[in-house]
Amino acid sequence: MENYTKNVDKFLFSTKGAIKFYLRKATIEDAKPIFDLSNENLVRENSINQKKIMWENHLKWLPNKLCDNNCFYLLAFTPENLFIGQIRFDVSEKETTIGISITKEFRGKGLSADILIHSAGLFFKNYPQVKNIVAKINKDNEASLNTFIKAGYIYSHKESINNNEFLVFKLVRNNEN
Repeated sequence: MENYTKNVDKFLFSTKGAIKFYLRKATIEDAKPIFDLSNENLVRENSINQKKIMWENHLKWLPNKLCDNNCFYLLAFTPENLFIGQIRFDVSEKETTIGISITKEFRGKGLSADILIHSAGLFFKNYPQVKNIVAKINKDNEASLNTFIKAGYIYSHKESINNNEFLVFKLVRNNEN
């Protein structure tokens, strides 16, 4: 695992199990770890777009995403600056969607739900106009389904996307329906 340090705002959190992590906004210097994580087989299998990402395309996409006011892109790290994963919120006219990917080294350690909870809190503070967040989870991704439920997301409906079935979960701001 590589050690990453950046000179940007960091938001430190603790999990129930005393593991600490911090969240910070993604930067262009994060291109390589984001690319590597995004192209892991398990991440691709559970993504809406399952095709491998080309480095050249990633280098065009990432700067645009980082400058997009309708994107809130966070990375999670240990206090020792080890990369845990990425969390991205994309705001559109219809809905705000969230995506999360955790590195192999940190999967199954109980961090994901806490990362989802704290990143959603930061997102809602930065986007006061947004009333809810939607997660589209591959129906076969049991770990993610359980994680989103643990983080307070509630099942909404099913959607077929790219010939795959996804379960849609929603997190409503302040539990307002």
